[in-house]
Amino acid sequence: MPSKYLRPQKTEAGKQKADAAVEQLAQNVKKKDEKAAKKKQSESEHRLATAPVGQVSINAEPVIAMRPGQNVFIPISREHPNRLLTPFKNPQVISTSLRGGKKGECGEVCVRDDVIYITTDSPSAVTAFITEKGHEDIAFSVTMVPQAIPPREVRFTLPTDIMERLNSRAITGASSKKAQAWETSQPYVETIRSALRGVALGEVPSGYNMRKIRVTDALPTCKHPGLDFKWDGGQLLEGYNLDIYVGVIKNITDGPIEFRNQNCGGWRTAAVTSWPLTVLKAGQQTEVYVVVKRQDETPSELIRKPLIPREYN
Repeated sequence: MPSKYLRPQKTEAGKQKADAAVEQLAQNVKKKDEKAAKKKQSESEHRLATAPVGQVSINAEPVIAMRPGQNVFIPISREHPNRLLTPFKNPQVISTSLRGGKKGECGEVCVRDDVIYITTDSPSAVTAFITEKGHEDIAFSVTMVPQAIPPREVRFTLPTDIMERLNSRAITGASSKKAQAWETSQPYVETIRSALRGVALGEVPSGYNMRKIRVTDALPTCKHPGLDFKWDGGQLLEGYNLDIYVGVIKNITDGPIEFRNQNCGGWRTAAVTSWPLTVLKAGQQTEVYVVVKRQDETPSELIRKPLIPREYN
């Protein structure tokens, strides 16, 4: 700041310029201090998210992406309940360092639906494997470090392909019983009619599991002049006795075409329909639904092997 602004013989305008210069200097210093404080806070938060402990790092994130077989270190509250939100419908905890409660009661471990509550006063780390009940091949482990912090909630996620495997298996458990009860609660034809009506309205039949169609699925065979059938990116609703494939039909000609159900199907096909259109103008699209009877794969150990080489048959 020029010293001339401080001279007493200067005019009032000069004094105002001096005051403005002093105010600007104070603001610049304040901004610099705030910037430094924010940088320090950001570095502190980063250290909290991955704080090194010996040869490992503690992950303090609220959402943690896991893979089967992976282990993660997380901080938890000591002597207070902590919530672990799992990707499993019926999680199972295997641990030698955490005590379970008596039947109907909670101990250091308490499972409620897909949530696991952990409450411990241990001064050292506790560990646990978490898996879907009845599916021991998909699991991950958690090492929890009790600290003097408030109760925590941590959500664990698994990759999409792993979740699809789990969901496809769920149809053999409790969901399968619901699907069976729904399918057998009414006559066969009415079951198919109700299922197609619900799917067209965006509903999933009771007990059914919905997933994306895979390239390994036995896709319906549909051949219709002038129409293109797209199953890639479609949906598969898996029931007890029935599966429902949902795809897209597109008119690739220059004129209108009526979709005829008999041009789509196979020996396992129970019903075929489209919605909301049956007559498509040039370039128009509509959904197509194909109901097929489920065909479970025969376990390889039950397949009879021939007694002589096939070339001699």
